[in-house]
Amino acid sequence: MRAYRVRLSALSIALCAALALSSPAFAGTTGAIGGHVIDSATQQPLSGVKVSITSPSQSEVATTDATGAYAFVSLSPDTYTVTATLAGYDPTTLAGINVLVDQNQTLTIVLKKAAAVIGRVAVTGTGGLVRAGVTSNVYSVSGAQGQAATALAGAGNLNSAYGQMASVPGVSAVQGQQGWYQPIYIRGGDLDQVGWEFDGIPVNRTYDNAPQTFLSNLGQQELQVYTGGTSPNADSSGIAGYVNQVIKRGTNPGFQTLDFGMGGPAQYNKVSYEVGEATPDQRFSYYIGSAYVRQAYRYIDQFNGASDINQGYFYPINTTYFGNSTNTFTPGNAYGIADTEDHENVVNIHQRVGTLDDVQLLYMTSYLYNDYYSSQNDLGGPQFLLNNSASTTFADMAVYNGPLMQAPNPNDVIPYLFPSTPHAFGAPIQPFTRDSNTNSDTIMKLQYQHNFSTSSYLRVFGFGDYSNWFIHGPESQALFCCYGAELADYELPSHQYGGVADYSNQINDKNLITISALYETTRIQRYTTTGGFPGNDPGVTSLIDANGLCYDSTGTQVFCVPDNPPTYRGPGHGAFQGTLDGCLFGGCTNLEPGGTPASCNSPGGPVACNWVVTESAFRANLNKVNPVFTAVGLNDTIKPSDRVTLNIGARVENYKVNTVDNTSDPSLYPARAFWYKA
Repeated sequence: MRAYRVRLSALSIALCAALALSSPAFAGTTGAIGGHVIDSATQQPLSGVKVSITSPSQSEVATTDATGAYAFVSLSPDTYTVTATLAGYDPTTLAGINVLVDQNQTLTIVLKKAAAVIGRVAVTGTGGLVRAGVTSNVYSVSGAQGQAATALAGAGNLNSAYGQMASVPGVSAVQGQQGWYQPIYIRGGDLDQVGWEFDGIPVNRTYDNAPQTFLSNLGQQELQVYTGGTSPNADSSGIAGYVNQVIKRGTNPGFQTLDFGMGGPAQYNKVSYEVGEATPDQRFSYYIGSAYVRQAYRYIDQFNGASDINQGYFYPINTTYFGNSTNTFTPGNAYGIADTEDHENVVNIHQRVGTLDDVQLLYMTSYLYNDYYSSQNDLGGPQFLLNNSASTTFADMAVYNGPLMQAPNPNDVIPYLFPSTPHAFGAPIQPFTRDSNTNSDTIMKLQYQHNFSTSSYLRVFGFGDYSNWFIHGPESQALFCCYGAELADYELPSHQYGGVADYSNQINDKNLITISALYETTRIQRYTTTGGFPGNDPGVTSLIDANGLCYDSTGTQVFCVPDNPPTYRGPGHGAFQGTLDGCLFGGCTNLEPGGTPASCNSPGGPVACNWVVTESAFRANLNKVNPVFTAVGLNDTIKPSDRVTLNIGARVENYKVNTVDNTSDPSLYPARAFWYKA
């Protein structure tokens, strides 16, 4: 299966009296500043001007060319001070220049001829809500702004960036959410239409486009949100917005922070630690962040509404009453989340090689755990459930472990224990056991950047992203089958690998060219008991002849597909079949119901027929896929002048999904041909 897509970026022309607007130069972890240095009196460009740009995380120096142009195309997001000096002119310093990821800002510097004064420095402020180079549909949230917006997405998101996204125009975040993959809608698009990057790494899972990042605000330097079209060099696939989260790096001077908190009555706890430092020459820097967060939730009141069940939506179960009856029904996943744990660790190391080149090693791991108010104690205790005819034991079943399409052996009928919870067959579930939903994610990135100059670089990096999604629902399976907190068993591990290359060059004062390439592949196995738990439907034996025709216990030919197993309803009805009902530990008596007649009557005369096993009772939804994604993008930011900017680009993407049809292998599925014929 293969798909191709060509994406053309919008043509943007901005004519402004006081500032120039530019589209992104590339998607990743750095931004750019460029422009001209001119004479204040003549408005003519000045060549040979030394332009230096400094911040706690990075410092660079460039010299203007014959047109007065300068460019810094790879700057870490930070607040910079820009200084321009030239013999015969007063130095000019522009403070408070915020560099934003993916943004190519235009900054015109004006120098005045020097007077006979020694040591005077002209300083120009750059404050204001409108900045040159920040387009109308791209928003950056960082620093104090991000801290102020944390609570906007509700109490369940105090340690994530969902609240920061909610502060962006065009973004809709549903209130009251918790955990991973929360619905975020950008400009009316659906939740799976958003592209996500983590420090420039594409983290959309190619299986279903879900983001493989929990959007923790730990270590976040900048959260960038596109609410419109994206750059052709953006690697994460999304048609309704784009999000890039950039991680902090060490600075000089360094910093250390420590947070510790407690809460009640819902017991909100938080422990965090952040440290970052860089050498005085900024050749080496490191950032380390760590966090442990736990939240507990209450609904309606401190007793989850149990003090008055007629007022509560959760208590803790969401139920629907039928008239004045005491009977209730649970529509769908009915339990509220009881606890959330979120463990985060981030390490970001940069080492300069030679004069300008940079090596980055990034490691991030996250673990998110949710459990639900679904235990027996939450529902009134084991005795209360038993009094109401609810099971409190594990949903253990029987399956046939012998070969298919061969004679049945009662000794091959074995127990199938409910997974991920060690216990004896048929053991009671512990009263405090709850259904749970866990996600984890580990990302590693190794990057090398070769800087040809301040206006040109080549950046390449490889990455690995392991994520999983595990659902464990013993209470749901035992108590209510389909209406508990979660599925009985769901397992989705994903191994994602890839490489990215970006080349950017300010070839002249009017053209910034960026070329990007991406290769990404994923190994995924998805297992779920959505369609029924193993052993829920008994294994089957069928009385067949050498041609695969089916018979009843009298030797009369019948349809192979049963209409009401294991009851025989006469000739022409469904087959009389044996099952695993009540068949375990060698005590099976119904694998060959009615015995085996001496011969069976086929249309061609009497034939030999035998009981064979045609179903084992193992069942689940299982699929393995190997998506491969490649892409190439080209972008040109054209500046006919400092007040006019055109952004033109194109991107070609290739999607391929490799699948393996194991069901066609008779050695793996020997009964497939039999049932297909039936």
